[in-house]
This record gives sequence, structure tokens and C-alpha cells, in this order.
Amino acid sequence: MNYDKHVWIAEGFFSNIEVNEILAVSNKLEWHGGRVGQNNNNDPDAECLEGGKEVSEIRMSQVKWITQELLPQNFHEKLAKAVQYASADCHWNWDFSHFENFQFTNYTNRPHLGGGDFYTWHTDSGPVGQIHDPSHNMIRKLSMTIQLSDPEDYEGGRFEWLEPGGSFDNLRSIDNNITLDNIRQSAPFSAKTRGSIILFPSDVHHQVTPVTRGTRESLVGWLLGYPFK
Repeated sequence: MNYDKHVWIAEGFFSNIEVNEILAVSNKLEWHGGRVGQNNNNDPDAECLEGGKEVSEIRMSQVKWITQELLPQNFHEKLAKAVQYASADCHWNWDFSHFENFQFTNYTNRPHLGGGDFYTWHTDSGPVGQIHDPSHNMIRKLSMTIQLSDPEDYEGGRFEWLEPGGSFDNLRSIDNNITLDNIRQSAPFSAKTRGSIILFPSDVHHQVTPVTRGTRESLVGWLLGYPFK
């Protein structure tokens, strides 16, 4: 288990059986192009569920949306434990409401298109939910990704984040000597273990580097709550 105040990682947290259950659910669903948010005034590069658009310079991937009831109860119970452990270790003493629908994500190397799928620097934070939706006026507070592929299945596709949190432009305004190399952190290779989970605050800038061989599959989710006071 690895953690700091920005990112919490538990290698192999979900078993192979549990991972296979997620994959079985995803196999019944249809693909959509990965989108990025366009209607979030607080953070224009945040990925929003509503109003997103496909921007190939920012993100190339395929996704499937998985509603809560499609995943087994034991998955939800184990995920709740991960959130509990991470919150205690990282002192994320926040009020949460519920998870959004989950996103099954596929990043593949596509030589015929000139390179591999990726998702460049972005945050997940921002408002969600339509006006009549129970999630209306809530924000994404905590993000997570679960590794579904075997480490040998792909190369590249690293999960990276900026530390300390905040946009690179804001950090540069404080210290002109800061470069991405100074503040970029990469998940350890052990985080590629099948069933590993990564949890982090949704306002942390992060990216998935281009996949250079094979296919990287993951389950992504966001835990919602009312805005911080």
C-alpha cells in the first residue's frame, strides 16, 4: 500500500474473481468515444458527465458506462472499505454522498492511427447532475481507478499526477523555476497489478500516458458530495 496526501494506492485490492465479474458486466455494454468536459466554469479541463465532447488532442480512448445496479453488491462493499481506508490514511475527512455511474475505459495502441490512446493532464472536479437529478449541486470529491488488465498486457499507459495539487499554470505563477519534471509523480509498477485501486482527490491534475503496446483496461469512478465549505 502506498499513499501520500494526494494519492492512495492499494496493489491487488480486488481479486481476479472480482475483476472478472466487472469484465463480464462490461462485455454486455456498447462502446462510446471518451469525452472531455466543456461546460465547467470552475475548471474548463475537468471531465464532466454532461455536455462533454470528443477532443482528440486531449483524450483518445473508448468507454462504456456502467450503472450502479449492474455491479455486484460485494464490489460496492469492498469499494466502500477502500474509501474508508484511504480517507483515514490521507486524512480526507470529507462528507460523501454516493458514486456516479462507473466508466469502463479502454486505452489501446493504434499504430494505424499514428499512436496509442491517452488522456493528457486534466482534473475530474466540477459540478455534476441535471437540475432534477439527485446529484444536482454536488461535485466530484474523490476519484478512483481500478486496474483490470494484467501488467503484461500493455506498455505505456502510466498513471501520473502533479504534486502538489493545482494546475501547472498556477504553480508557475508562484515559482517560475517549476517544471513538470519537478512535480510529476508516477504510480509504481506494482500499481499495474490486476485489481489494484488508486484513489485521489478529484481536483488533483493527472494523466494517462500513451499506450505503446497492447490494451489497458480500467474501471473509473467518482465519489460525489456537496461543495466544500
